[in-house]
Amino acid sequence: MRLKPGVTPDQAQAEISAVAKRLESDYPATNRGRGIRLYPLWRAPFNNARTLLPTLSIALGVAVVLLLIVCANVSNLLLVKAFGRRHEITLRLAVGAGRGRLLRQLVTEGLVLSSIAASTSLVLAYWCRNLLVLLLPRRSGTAMFLPGAVDWRVLVLSTLVCLLATLLFGLVPAIHTRKLDLASAYGSRR
Repeated sequence: MRLKPGVTPDQAQAEISAVAKRLESDYPATNRGRGIRLYPLWRAPFNNARTLLPTLSIALGVAVVLLLIVCANVSNLLLVKAFGRRHEITLRLAVGAGRGRLLRQLVTEGLVLSSIAASTSLVLAYWCRNLLVLLLPRRSGTAMFLPGAVDWRVLVLSTLVCLLATLLFGLVPAIHTRKLDLASAYGSRR
């Protein structure tokens, strides 16, 4: 059971305790001295739900490491591609293209690439959000169903990391062109 947005655990506990008091007054023979206590999932004393916390912690760690690996791979691709295009960049600068225009082009190419990657990863995350159930063994013949949801905070953080990596590694070739001597760079390629 999940709390409604905007409801604190204390408010939910107060409401469920009021329901328990009403049940105790309406049915004193079966409900005298009984109450209801709400627990977060990882502290629940039943159904071995607390065994999920290590699994979820490992899944979070794997997701962060995977995000960093993907960012490193894409940044390497962008850097290799940019250094492979040095001749093209030198030629564009030689025929009069401004460095600002070149910077916009490189950053735009990086943003298009990261937008495609981000949208693909969002679709995959949405499709795979319920796969955690496959990691949990059946207990007493009953499979645990935990519907997954894609959290907006994770989406915002992932988007910011992608944008930062794209801007950072899209700017490296542009910064490299600041130190470029057009005459010697173009002459050495011949």
